[in-house]
Amino acid sequence: MIGKGVQITHGKQISFGKLIKFENYAKIHGLFIEGRVFGNDVTIGKGVMISPSSCYDGDIGKGFVIGDNSSINQDAYVWGREERYW
Repeated sequence: MIGKGVQITHGKQISFGKLIKFENYAKIHGLFIEGRVFGNDVTIGKGVMISPSSCYDGDIGKGFVIGDNSSINQDAYVWGREERYW
């Protein structure tokens, strides 16, 4: 499910599992060296922003994995330089 106003960039670098839910106005930036992975049954809350660190000066992160049965709550801002697992 994708809510209204959801923005996803660099989608070719993102792998999606089953039963992924992006609530309204979430922003997902897929610009990472090794991309992003969303496991199965993942919920990204309303207004969440997931972004590589310093992507505007060319210092992008390695990768990002959100494991099965995970969620990020409303209005969270998640960014990283190293590979992250949730």
